Amino acid sequence: MGGRARGIGARPLVAVVLGAFGAVHLLGARGWGLPAVLVVLGLQAAWLWWRADERLLLGQAVVALGSVLGFGLSPALVAPVAGIAAVARRRGAAALILLAALVIGTVRAPDEALSSAITVGLTAGVVAVTVVLLRRTQDLEATRGAVAASAVERERLRLAEELNGRLGSGLEEIAREGRAALERPELVAGMIEGARRTAADVRAVALDLRSLSLRPETATAEALLRSAGISVTVDTAHREPLDSAGTLLAVVLREAVTDVVRQGTATHCTIRTWNGDDGMVGLRVSHDGVSNAALGTDALLRAGERIEAAGGTLRTGLDPDGTFFVEAAAVEREPPPTDPAAHRLSVALLATVLTGFCLKALLMIPWGASLAAATACLAAFAFLALRWRGPERPRAWRWSLAAEAALAYLPMIWFGEAWLGVPGFLAGTLMVAFARPIPFVLAIMAGVAWAAHGHGLEPAAVANHTISTLVSGVVVFVLVRLARVIREMQEAGEELARAATVRERLRTARDLHDILGHTMAAILLKGELARRLPPERAARELAELVEMAELAKDELAPSRGTTLDGELARARDVLASAGIDPRFEAAHGDLPERLDTVYGIVVRESVTNILRHSSASTCRIASTPTTLTVENDAPRGRTGPPGSGLGNLTTRLAELGGTLSVTTGPGLFRIEATVPPASPATDPATDPAGAPSASPIPDPAPS
Repeated sequence: MGGRARGIGARPLVAVVLGAFGAVHLLGARGWGLPAVLVVLGLQAAWLWWRADERLLLGQAVVALGSVLGFGLSPALVAPVAGIAAVARRRGAAALILLAALVIGTVRAPDEALSSAITVGLTAGVVAVTVVLLRRTQDLEATRGAVAASAVERERLRLAEELNGRLGSGLEEIAREGRAALERPELVAGMIEGARRTAADVRAVALDLRSLSLRPETATAEALLRSAGISVTVDTAHREPLDSAGTLLAVVLREAVTDVVRQGTATHCTIRTWNGDDGMVGLRVSHDGVSNAALGTDALLRAGERIEAAGGTLRTGLDPDGTFFVEAAAVEREPPPTDPAAHRLSVALLATVLTGFCLKALLMIPWGASLAAATACLAAFAFLALRWRGPERPRAWRWSLAAEAALAYLPMIWFGEAWLGVPGFLAGTLMVAFARPIPFVLAIMAGVAWAAHGHGLEPAAVANHTISTLVSGVVVFVLVRLARVIREMQEAGEELARAATVRERLRTARDLHDILGHTMAAILLKGELARRLPPERAARELAELVEMAELAKDELAPSRGTTLDGELARARDVLASAGIDPRFEAAHGDLPERLDTVYGIVVRESVTNILRHSSASTCRIASTPTTLTVENDAPRGRTGPPGSGLGNLTTRLAELGGTLSVTTGPGLFRIEATVPPASPATDPATDPAGAPSASPIPDPAPS
């Protein structure tokens, strides 16, 4: 229902309202009144599209009042000016303009004074509220970048406090016990055990932070599949952040992809995600390497139990073409509620417009049973019209439209001319309900013209009723649509803030894994060396261990001080301590800061993997401004689930326009990072926080 209107902005909607009201006056203008109305409309357009200036507002008031007095135009011509003045904080001027219009209307036609007052008041109110809603959309547009940046800053502060609380005490304990072990070597074993606990905490915290998004796990899975010679198609169409659903689906994705690689029979794998209408987020991993639907379920059994315990589902099977699939669905978190103030304002004004119109119609119906019947019919019609105020079609909307159409036309048989304005609100409902409402609206206008002619009205009155039908429909549509525009902008701003928060959490998770994880691996290595070496050599290893633990707290801040040269120096020391021959060919020169940081993290992660997962005797690292290669000569085979390191590195390099490739073979494991010379790493306009800049729209209201 809203697909058509989604592209209509707030400012054009306000212009449509002003133009619709102006069209009524153009229709009734004669002689010099016609150019006078055009001048008023021109001044309103200039105020709306060019500059919200007090001089333009004063010009509108002077020309409109002069045209009403000099050319006999309707007093309602000044009502939009009053509405604009009220929003521009010139309430005294707005009150005087409205009072003048009411006095003129009363003097001209005392019998129609109440009807004229209702028309003037409703017109001014509609214009005022549409301009208020316009300003609200401009505020949302101008501040959404700042809101996202603020969300990132709050997340950074919260994460800093959380990391210091969960990991800082463990690092302090390692440093304290390491210093004590310099005097009492028997304490080394307890210190190593504490270091293992802290390393496990680092992995747990990183996993918690990664749970908001499936992107790191998807990147890891894609890299693992490609390194195994399996082509892969990734189609991610889910909303993020995910909360606990991300953790559960990440486990399924990890286990399913590991199963594909273990079997070694697949040639292609597809990974797809989506959001369902049932409040679930889905994941499907399919491949062509399994011929029996029972295969692969053992590795996923525990993951399926966790998902089902959380209200989700997991199933495996074969597609008709023989492709094996694993499909999981987890409960999606509820999105935060949007601010309902704008929606309430537009609904309140719509109800007021309907009420005012009903009063105008009832003024034309004599007292008695006819008045009671008309009141009941109008109340029922207004109720049906207000059912369309929400973002979606109401329940049984076809029956609702049919009833509304019946109430718009059938009572015209008994109430005659008094009922000619009702179909206009039906036209508004049809504009809201359908993507292409023009044929319906034209049919309604033609029906009103035919009915007005049948009641013996003059051609001018017939034309007035016909155009008024369109105006009423436009007002209903604009009020509902403006509320939806604001709702959509609020949701977009909240999504932007959530996405920025997710990026910050993922960046922190990557840094924890890549930086602090490496530090903990080095601490454990030196602790083990200290336990096995003679006392004089153990003291040196313990002193370096204490220094690492003390520096690790500073590294809780993402990527602080990470450089390629610094990591190469660390790597040389750590590899030599582990008995691995470091062979470095550094030819990178001066690197841009972001590229220097990413290259440093690639070295750190790669060296950590060598220490954990291989029995290498040599490690070669070669660096140039566009490539970085890390390889060792004796990788151990791995059959367990992949870690997050490859996915982290792939994500970091992709942000710079680069790629990561993995090559394996007998006695060889090589990681190569490549970044083209022209990449975001050298773009000073790139915002490292990931928050977009604001592009404020000028405030239409004069200050």
